[in-house]
Amino acid sequence: QTHALNMGQHLKARFAELSKTHTGKWIGDVRGSGLFLGVEFVTDRTTLQPATLEVSAMCTKLKDEHNILTTIDGPHDNVIVIKPPMCFSKEDCDLFV
Repeated sequence: QTHALNMGQHLKARFAELSKTHTGKWIGDVRGSGLFLGVEFVTDRTTLQPATLEVSAMCTKLKDEHNILTTIDGPHDNVIVIKPPMCFSKEDCDLFV
């Protein structure tokens, strides 16, 4: 459990770093605990307009091109849920982000 908490904190920190860049401008929020995280995507951080279509496309691309399984959640279907295995390492976290 300690490993999951540490990797989850690392993932959150990496997403926080990414959210400050042009590439991460779509990230509205990152929430969760341990290796069970949700990344909310918005088209506009001021209005918090949900990025529903974009999240669907991202989820499909992750599966089809990178063999990474994620799920979509949230009332607006704009949250990608990440549930990696317990053996997920810092290097895996960095590669995913």
